[in-house]
Formats: sequence, C-alpha cells, structure tokens
Amino acid sequence: LPASGLGVGQTWTDFNSSGRVLSTTYTNSTGKSIFISLQTSNANNSKVTIYIDTIKVVANWFQNGSGAQQGATAIIPSGSTYYATMTGNIALWQELR
Repeated sequence: LPASGLGVGQTWTDFNSSGRVLSTTYTNSTGKSIFISLQTSNANNSKVTIYIDTIKVVANWFQNGSGAQQGATAIIPSGSTYYATMTGNIALWQELR
C-alpha cells in the first residue's frame, strides 16, 4: 500500500457543524492535498461553485428546478486557498483531510 497520497491517513471531517462560511477563503495547511465535497440546500436554480487560488475550478447548477440540490467536489493542493459560493444554504460540507 502507498505510504502517502490522497486518502492515506486521512478521514472525512464534517464542516457543516463547525461553521464553514460561504465566500470565505480558507487555506489548506494540512501538508497534504485534501478533497472537498459540497452540496446546496433546497433552492430554486441551485448552483455551487468552488474556487482554488482564486481560479474557478468547478461550477454546477440546476436551472428551473424547485427544491433542487446541487453538489460539487474538488481536490485542494497543500498550501492552496479555497472558497465556495452557492445559492441557498450549505447542506453538506465535508473534507477528506
């Protein structure tokens, strides 16, 4: 088995309850790449966008849908900054770190 790499020695951490804030910049200071998974709450025309080092890396949306939920995932390199925007509220913010 590999001694290092994404997922090795890492566990999922629930950031819903610890208060991640949309449009707030966070830094991956873990020393390893992390994987994030986000989902919107029910919202019309739901959209979720993830930025890494100010670059939009993923934008998913569901248009003209009442009560739609949308998700997005991304790998955040060690030392990089990241933030997310979305319509509605955060329904899920998990990080493999």
